Amino acid sequence: LVLGILMMMALAGFGCIVWRRDFVLIGVFGYLIVVSLSNANVGWDPRSLWFFFAKRIFLEGDLYSRLDGYHSSSYPALFSALAASLGHIQGAWGEQVPKLASLFFLAPAFVVIRHIMSSAMLTWFWFLLLLLVAGVKLINGYQDPILGLYLVLFLCLAPNVFLSEKKSPDILSHFALHGLIVTGK
Repeated sequence: LVLGILMMMALAGFGCIVWRRDFVLIGVFGYLIVVSLSNANVGWDPRSLWFFFAKRIFLEGDLYSRLDGYHSSSYPALFSALAASLGHIQGAWGEQVPKLASLFFLAPAFVVIRHIMSSAMLTWFWFLLLLLVAGVKLINGYQDPILGLYLVLFLCLAPNVFLSEKKSPDILSHFALHGLIVTGK
């Protein structure tokens, strides 16, 4: 985390190009990819739930393999299925590449954050605060920080949807609301 903060501060020295919101978004994704691929997954929740289901889907080649009563089937299968698909792309089961599935769930939220922030400096500050609060749990397979991020987006965008005087609410607000429902636990 400290290395990522120092890297973002070093990039800030390159001038006005860095303060563009798109560059900030790309920088944050690049940092999260590097940390995800270089960080071991030691948490109980991701290893014993999400990646356990993903490994079963990967090894058995069947999305319904987790419904055999061996483990609780009340958890959503979308994350585990995506992690198993990344394992198939890799060619063998490893614990590093399937962790990138978290980035697929973070991408829509990050794009909406980039869209609603008024300046690149504010976007940079928001992502820095997010990385300080959630840290590696964003990309280690934990689903709670991702769900929390969508909840914060919902709270930021709810006034646009429900209190708007326009006949048709903002389309990004609808996507954020639907994303919260889809990724809900």
